[in-house]
Amino acid sequence: MAALRDCLPDDVIVLFQRPESLCDVITHYCPGCIHGVAHRVIAEVMDEMNIREKTIGIAPVGCSVLAYNYINCDFAEAAHGRAPAMATGLKRVLPDRFIFTYHDIDVRQNFHHPRSV
Repeated sequence: MAALRDCLPDDVIVLFQRPESLCDVITHYCPGCIHGVAHRVIAEVMDEMNIREKTIGIAPVGCSVLAYNYINCDFAEAAHGRAPAMATGLKRVLPDRFIFTYHDIDVRQNFHHPRSV
C-alpha cells in the first residue's frame, strides 16, 4: 500500500487497506460466506502482533482447507476434526511458533455424530 499512498494527495488519509498477511487474490467461496471475514480478521491480528513469520495455521478438509490460498503464513492440512490434535503436536514440537486452527463445519459434524458419543 505504500505505492498507493505515494500517489495520493497529502491531505488524504487511508482508512482501509488490505492487511499484509492477506493474499491479494479473488476468493472462490460462495457469495455470503463468512470465510473472507474470518480470513481478514486473522490477517489483521497477525499483522498487528507482527507474528506472520512465526505463525502456522492448520485447516481440515472442507471449505476451510483452502485458507492457505488467502492467508500468507505456513499451513498444514488435517483430516476432519483432527486440526486441534495436530495443532497440539505442532506446538509441542515448535513451542516458539504461533499455531492456530481454522475450521468450518467439520468439527461440529464430529462432535454431534451419534457414534462419537
